[in-house]
Amino acid sequence: MMRLRIMFSHAAVVVMAVACGAGLVGLALFAPLWVWALIPLGVAAQMLNEYNLHRYVFHLSPPRAQWAFNLLYMAHYGHHDFPTNTKLFFVPIWVALPMLLVNGGLLWGALALFGVPQAGWIAVAIVPVGGVLTFLVYEWFHMTAHVNVPKTRVERYVTTLHNQHHFR
Repeated sequence: MMRLRIMFSHAAVVVMAVACGAGLVGLALFAPLWVWALIPLGVAAQMLNEYNLHRYVFHLSPPRAQWAFNLLYMAHYGHHDFPTNTKLFFVPIWVALPMLLVNGGLLWGALALFGVPQAGWIAVAIVPVGGVLTFLVYEWFHMTAHVNVPKTRVERYVTTLHNQHHFR
C-alpha cells in the first residue's frame, strides 16, 4: 500500500495511468479485436524509449547553460544526488506527458499518412496502452529499488541491478 501511495502521489504516474486506462476502455469498447495483438509493440517501443532517454538525455554531460542544467537536474540528476527522495523517483510530468503526446501523435500521423486503416486505434494500442503500461511497470520497479520494503525475487534482482547503476 505504501508503494501505491508513493507512486500515485506523483502527477506523471496519475496522468499516465489515466491515459492507459482511457486507452484500455477505448480499445475494449470501440477497436477491432486484432488491434490488441499490437500492444507488445508498445512494450518494446517503450523499453527502447526508456533506455535511450535515460542513457542519451538524462545522463548528458552537465550543460553550461544554467536553465538547461536545472531542467536535467529536476528530470534526473537530482535523483542521483538524493536517491531516497521520493519526490525524485519518477520522471516529471513535463517529460512524461509530451513524450506520450509526441509518440502517439507521430505514430498515428505516420500510419494515417500511409493510409493504414484503423491508424488511431493502432496508435492507442501501441502508445498509451502498451507503452504506458510498460512505463508504469518500470516506474514501479524503479521506486521499489529505492524503498526499504519486502521484495519479491524479481524485485530484489532489479534492485541489485539498479544499485549497480547508482553506485558504480
